[in-house]
Amino acid sequence: MKYSTEELIESVNKVNKLVEDGLFHEAYREFNQIDSDLEADHYSFSENNQNNNRIVANYYASFAYFLFSISEYSKFFEQYFKAQKYGYSVKKKKKFIYEAFIEPNIEEFKANYLSNLANIQLANTDNKHSFEELPFWLVTTGSENEYFLYNKETNLLEEKISFAVNKSENRQAIPNSDIFLVNHGSWNDVKECLENICNTSKNIYVMANNIGKLLSYFQGILPDANQHSKLVVFTQWDQFKYFFQTFGSFFPRNYIGDLKNQNNYLKLNNEIHKFRLEKKNRFGDRILLSICIPSYNRGHRAYENVLHCLDSEFDEEIEVVVSNNGTSNDTKDYYKKIDMINDSRLTYFSFEENKGMAANICKVAEIAQGKFILLLSDEDLVDLKKLEDLITILRENSEELGIIRVRSDKQGLVPYVGFVRSGIEALRKFMLTSNYLSGNIYCRKRLIENDLIEFIKNNLVNETCFYYPHMVWEIKLAQCSSILGLDLVLVREGKAEKTEFENTSIGELVQKKMPYYATFEGRIGQHEGFYEIIKGLEICDDLDIFRELYKKLCWKTLFLVSLSIRVYYKDTDIDIHCLMEETYKVCIRYLDRFFYGKKSSNKYKYTEDQKAIWQYFINLKSQI
Repeated sequence: MKYSTEELIESVNKVNKLVEDGLFHEAYREFNQIDSDLEADHYSFSENNQNNNRIVANYYASFAYFLFSISEYSKFFEQYFKAQKYGYSVKKKKKFIYEAFIEPNIEEFKANYLSNLANIQLANTDNKHSFEELPFWLVTTGSENEYFLYNKETNLLEEKISFAVNKSENRQAIPNSDIFLVNHGSWNDVKECLENICNTSKNIYVMANNIGKLLSYFQGILPDANQHSKLVVFTQWDQFKYFFQTFGSFFPRNYIGDLKNQNNYLKLNNEIHKFRLEKKNRFGDRILLSICIPSYNRGHRAYENVLHCLDSEFDEEIEVVVSNNGTSNDTKDYYKKIDMINDSRLTYFSFEENKGMAANICKVAEIAQGKFILLLSDEDLVDLKKLEDLITILRENSEELGIIRVRSDKQGLVPYVGFVRSGIEALRKFMLTSNYLSGNIYCRKRLIENDLIEFIKNNLVNETCFYYPHMVWEIKLAQCSSILGLDLVLVREGKAEKTEFENTSIGELVQKKMPYYATFEGRIGQHEGFYEIIKGLEICDDLDIFRELYKKLCWKTLFLVSLSIRVYYKDTDIDIHCLMEETYKVCIRYLDRFFYGKKSSNKYKYTEDQKAIWQYFINLKSQI
């Protein structure tokens, strides 16, 4: 039907009379009929017919108040917004909203706000609003954690907001680093960012174009009270720049906002990065990763490597540590060039004379300041695109994590991808698998707490410590620290160059040169060294654990000798089968040594281990 003004007034009076008489069911039916008729008439607001607008507004207000009285809050707001649209009396509206929704909750909202405000970091404290100064009230909707914003200036209900946690499994998390958000006054943007940093150490840096509206949101109770402490709020770009030049906080590399403001963000990113590269401006107290490059006689490679690492966008997160092991060849001038690089992230050290590879590895670990150290041969390069993934993982790691293994694009493999708890499981999966230096990452605190740097320096007569200190660290840390294996190709291997070990000749009539560590004598020395390391583990007080680890060592030794035979010895006049037999005898000799005095009580276990080692030997011997 088409309502005239008089008919609409009459219908409203009629339904109001039903309400006064307590005939709520009939009144509800009549309200719905009028609402349906108005919708069918496509009645719209007209600036030229203020009287009709007022009458329609009063109808919708009457319907809304009726719905409120019967606790139909969702439908109440639906009708109230219609009344608001048609210009319902500001005075009446404000009085009702305040008495029905604000006054009963005002003390709770004030307490929430003061509590939240104490945790939010405001770059400019002048932007703090007292509770009374907030430009918006929160209006409860009747649904838990949902509210409308009520604008005190315009006296209008505005957007609906929710503090409920979005548990959707399809929600895509914002990756990697901290977030920089340009906020124009939408709670949903802030809420989404908070949900994406849940259970992480990430922060959200907000450029607020409407600080009053943003602060008004914090009258509500956030599901996770700790989340809002991750917010740092700015209102001007100068404040943003000053903050990151004054504090060593990690620069947020996830930008969320419009294109107009993105140019300012990128410009300041560049300015702050350059500022932090000056040594006088470095904080250096939150370094996540020390890229440690022990180097000798390859200054040109080390120099190129350092320049590559310093091309990273990271500043406070990383450092590059180089130790020159007393280079004396024609590449020593490149080390001088490294020492002259003016970059706050670089630390350089030089021995006066060669102290050996193990001592040089210990030195980079000693002078590093990062939470974790990455060992890197000077000819290998870090993939800077993948570095961001690693930085995120280092930032979020648990305190018990002692080792991280990443891949290189050739030799450096990860035997197990995932998190492995300390003890026998970590040793089973990772022990003796890290021959290749580059890509091994250690928690520096764990190395220091367990005196592992000093252990290597004090045991250089042990060939394992001398040639493979990083493998010793892995074994000793695995028994007390968890390991994380990552399917992350972080290292790009460079072309191998001649090293300080390639001085050994093998054969008599037919001679060949090879690295000492790969010779039969070298492998046997390493077997003896690893035996001592394994035997000294606290976890190996358990006989069965030692047996398991020692059999793994025997397989490794037999395999490496067979590999050396195929690569080097096969082309000489040396009896290669004799080498394999001697290797087997060494394995059994150390098995005997361990079981000495225990054979009678462990006869079955000894025999079982001897058979297992024999089987390794036979299988590998048949392949050469």
